[in-house]
Amino acid sequence: MRYRMEIIDDQPMIRNVETDVVVGIVLRALVPDPTDPERLTYMGYKVIGVDGCEIAEFLNERFRGSGFTSLRYPALMVATYEEDRGYPSFKAIAKPPDPFRLEHKLGTLIADTASEICRAYIEHGSGGVKAETKQKYGELMAQLFDIYWASSFQSFNAERRDWEPYFSNAPPSDPRMIFPEAALHYGMFYMERRFPHIDEAALKEVLSWVLEFLDKLINCLFQPNRHLPH
Repeated sequence: MRYRMEIIDDQPMIRNVETDVVVGIVLRALVPDPTDPERLTYMGYKVIGVDGCEIAEFLNERFRGSGFTSLRYPALMVATYEEDRGYPSFKAIAKPPDPFRLEHKLGTLIADTASEICRAYIEHGSGGVKAETKQKYGELMAQLFDIYWASSFQSFNAERRDWEPYFSNAPPSDPRMIFPEAALHYGMFYMERRFPHIDEAALKEVLSWVLEFLDKLINCLFQPNRHLPH
């Protein structure tokens, strides 16, 4: 069983990958950054099961100095909670699960964002980029950022009791992937299906624009030296 964080309607959730069921909620504690009052910083979180029970709390002094990676632990906490109680979330399975749902969502978002970037270039040369294009591009980049942000906390393998790269590969027997690898893999899959008349080199170049712009967004939101891993 694998567990990983997802952002659903701006709320961090923990989902069981194999069953595709949400099994936990992460409630974040945000306070002004002491070095920059205009910027909020994390001071901890509570982990809540889907049954409403508080699974764990990681706040205040215990959070200080623990770093960005401490948000990996909710997946571990929820996995342990589920195992101890005989996997009660299994009762919530209402449809056939799709373990690759998020991977395919990533590929679709990459292809959609690439389309909006190309549209913006065309509009720029024809009187200016339209407001609806800017809005659509912003919405897509926000969704890509949410997936990137959640993927930085990795996936927890409950059987091995260890963390591993966030994204499944296709085929699943191949090594799991981090965000840039998955974006290229699934992004190219969907772009080739959507634009079969365009050669691979051109598609890869456009895809690289998406990752370049996302990297700039990450650089703006975080410290100047934080970029997509290579």
